[in-house]
Amino acid sequence: MTKHTHTHTHTQQEVSQTKTHEVSELWQTLCEELYGNVDEKFFADFREPHNPANRFSTWQPKEPTFRYYLTLVFNEVRKKNEDFFNNYRKLGDTLLGQPLCVSANGVQVNLDYLTSIEEYDFLSKSLNLNTIESVVEIGAGFGRTAHTLLKLCPNIKRYTIIDLSPMLKLSSKYLEKVLSDDAKKLNFIAATEIGEWGKIKADLAINIDSFQEMPKQTITNYIENLFTNTSAVYIKNPVCKYSPELLGIEATRKHDVFSLGFMTQVANIFDEVELGEMRKIYSERYCPSKNHKIVNALPSDLFAYYQHILYKKL
Repeated sequence: MTKHTHTHTHTQQEVSQTKTHEVSELWQTLCEELYGNVDEKFFADFREPHNPANRFSTWQPKEPTFRYYLTLVFNEVRKKNEDFFNNYRKLGDTLLGQPLCVSANGVQVNLDYLTSIEEYDFLSKSLNLNTIESVVEIGAGFGRTAHTLLKLCPNIKRYTIIDLSPMLKLSSKYLEKVLSDDAKKLNFIAATEIGEWGKIKADLAINIDSFQEMPKQTITNYIENLFTNTSAVYIKNPVCKYSPELLGIEATRKHDVFSLGFMTQVANIFDEVELGEMRKIYSERYCPSKNHKIVNALPSDLFAYYQHILYKKL
């Protein structure tokens, strides 16, 4: 009797377990909507973007969230050593404007200053930054590079920014807020005042991610009137243009973007062979003069189609 009762109870447990083994509403919906008709037509393109099997879990390669942006930043920050975090802390306020951040080693890191520290590291390995007293930067954006170099290189006595007037209003106000006393080292000159910036002689000239947006003659003016007189020149720009379709952007030819900069060739920015070919052309086209030689060149850690390059006058 006892044995029979035990067997009967065990059977009820099995039945109960079977009843509670349910499929989530999420996957019930996904299966019905995405995999309800697996035929030959399905297999022709089922792994293309927006199609069923191209999902990673429940999201798509092209999606309207911060998921991939923050993943990129977070994964890069997790690789960094203690020197990176020590330098980042020295910058002080990097959160003005409410940028998206990730947290590691007790530090809130955003992409702007992650990029700035990468640029600082490249320069510090390529050049004795302790000897630099004057810097001129063309196209400073809101001022992240000036902020970084003035905080990490206290030996810099003068930092000149050349930019369009609206951008100068932005960078001057931003840097005044984040630099405090170091802001007195700054000098701002409108890009149209070639007579003013053409007289500058600096230890280091910088252009980051803005030559690609300038007409060729404008770049030539900077090179002939400023870079040729500068002992060290640091450039970080894209080595090519790319097709919008490559990134899932609808075909567009807005404005004159494909004719700007010295690097107007269209290439696959996710093909290392093509990028390698473009990098060689890039290093030649941006060389300031015959008297300048390449000291160091390296692809960006974050976006490989950007290239760090430092030229130094012999």
